[in-house]
Amino acid sequence: MRSRLIAVAAGLALILTACGQRTARGPGPANDDFRQRAGRAIAAWEAVGKPKAWTSGFVPLEELTLLPRDPGFTDTTRLAYRIGAYRLSGRLPENAPGRGTIRWPDGRTLSLPLSSAREAYAALDRGPMSRTVPDRSSPGTMPPDGATGASAVPCPECDLTVTGARLGPVSLHTSRGVAQVPAWWFTVPKLKSPVVRVAVRPETVGALPTPSTAPGGDPVYGLDAVPGDPRRLRVTVLTPDGECGARSVRSRVYESPHAIVVGSAVTGRTGDCPGFGAARTLDVTLTGPVGGRVVLDTTGRPIRLGEHRPIPA
Repeated sequence: MRSRLIAVAAGLALILTACGQRTARGPGPANDDFRQRAGRAIAAWEAVGKPKAWTSGFVPLEELTLLPRDPGFTDTTRLAYRIGAYRLSGRLPENAPGRGTIRWPDGRTLSLPLSSAREAYAALDRGPMSRTVPDRSSPGTMPPDGATGASAVPCPECDLTVTGARLGPVSLHTSRGVAQVPAWWFTVPKLKSPVVRVAVRPETVGALPTPSTAPGGDPVYGLDAVPGDPRRLRVTVLTPDGECGARSVRSRVYESPHAIVVGSAVTGRTGDCPGFGAARTLDVTLTGPVGGRVVLDTTGRPIRLGEHRPIPA
């Protein structure tokens, strides 16, 4: 069975290359290695199949909390947004919205039950633990929503005050393309953009399939859209640092009609890496908008737009 999967992965990689799929510019072993790992990641994704919800339900390819415009982050407000630190000052709408309609560009629609403004706010605010940040002096520390045993220090200034909310549509990448989805738009005076939370009730949201992870792949820890450019993505990766430093770290992207693999390639290491590194943010340019394509890293795991995973210290 294993040899069959390897053969499928190798064949798929050759087919995608022949069809004009590409990585970032620059020939050499680093590109070849990334191309092979990307082929394995896509093969693992295709092997799990897609649930019925992929073509008939609501499967978001973005996080359900998003920023429709450039928020004008400071270091503190960016951290507060990432860790879910909010305070409510003012009143939220009390009326329950009942049901709402999701609309796709081809005219298809889907009616689903919606959450109240208070339920949506509760999904934003992670409570008292959100007012802490990782204590990076402690080895292995993770953010508050990360691994058990992580230590953290108080950060009382790390919060975003919400003063009101309204219900309205927001554009969201889904498995069926970009849709207009009912959402709660929260007013946050510290930011230039509202913080938007999709209003569809969680139990009606379809999940992404979970493929087996590919050996030898590198995880992506963060994925963001670049405002104003639908063909660019911003990825956060962990790269060698210190004694295992690299002369060059470049973004890599590999595309198929249904999936995008993002990551990085490192050249010029000066030593063996013991597992520690530095987080870097890199931009990749696609041949076209994400649309309804899933984004993977080279481990084969899907990562949603706007998602940020804990980074090992």
